[in-house]
Amino acid sequence: MSVEFWTGGPFEHTHERAAQEEIIKTFYSHFGAQNEPLFTIFNVSVNGADIDVLVLKHDALIILELKECSQPVHATENGLWKIMTGGALQSNPFKQVRDFRYRLDNYLGEKSSAFLTNQKSRALPPDHPFLKSITCIVTLCPSIHPDSQIDIDHRVHRWFHITGLNDLPSKVRNITSNALKFNESELRTLVSNVLRCDPLYAVPGEGTLPDDRDVHARAPRMSEEPNDSTTQASQTTFADSPADFPPAPPFAP
Repeated sequence: MSVEFWTGGPFEHTHERAAQEEIIKTFYSHFGAQNEPLFTIFNVSVNGADIDVLVLKHDALIILELKECSQPVHATENGLWKIMTGGALQSNPFKQVRDFRYRLDNYLGEKSSAFLTNQKSRALPPDHPFLKSITCIVTLCPSIHPDSQIDIDHRVHRWFHITGLNDLPSKVRNITSNALKFNESELRTLVSNVLRCDPLYAVPGEGTLPDDRDVHARAPRMSEEPNDSTTQASQTTFADSPADFPPAPPFAP
C-alpha cells in the first residue's frame, strides 16, 4: 500500500471538504502505484497549529494551507493578500504557514524518539532538527488565476510554494529534501501513535480509485499501545467501521 489517507476530524467548511475529495481522487491517480509510501492527513492540529493537510513522504514533510479563491491575488510576505478584483484574503497565508512550519518542527523535535530509531533521533541537530525537511504550499482552490502576482522570493524562501489545487499532485511529487529520510514504519508510527490521527480510506495501490464498496474502507491502523520500537508499525489491523465522513460535492465550474 503506497498511499494512505488519515484525518484529525472532519472539516467544517465546504471548500475544505471539496478540496479533500479532490485531493483523494488525484493522489490516488498520481501516487497509487508508486513504491514509496505517502501519507496524507486532513485537518490535523499540531502544537497549536491547525493544519489543513499534512503530507508525509519518505523524503519530505509538506504542510498544505487551503484557500478558496478563483480570482487573481497579490501574494506578499507582509500585509493581507489582496484580491486584485477587489477585497482581500482574511489573513496572510505566508505568515500563517511560516508559523505552522516552526510549530511542526518544534513538536517533532520533542517527539522524535517516539517515531524514529534511537540512533536517528540522537543524530538530529539540537536546533530546529526537522525544519529543513518541512515545505509549505499555499493551495488556492480550485486553481491559481494566471493573472496572480507573487511577490515572494523563492530563492530566499525555498520552503514556500503557492499553487492551485489542480496542480497540487505534480508540486507534491517534485518536492524533496536531503535533510532527513523516513521509512514507512517511522511515518506510520508518527501518524498513528504520535499525531493520533484516524485512518480515513484504504488504498488499492494500483493508481485507480476504489469502487463504491471500498471507498469508505478504513486504512490499516496500528495498535494503540505505545512501543519503543517502530517495527510494530508493520503489524496492522483494519478498523471495524467505515470512516464517518460524507462525500463533498465537486467544485463548481
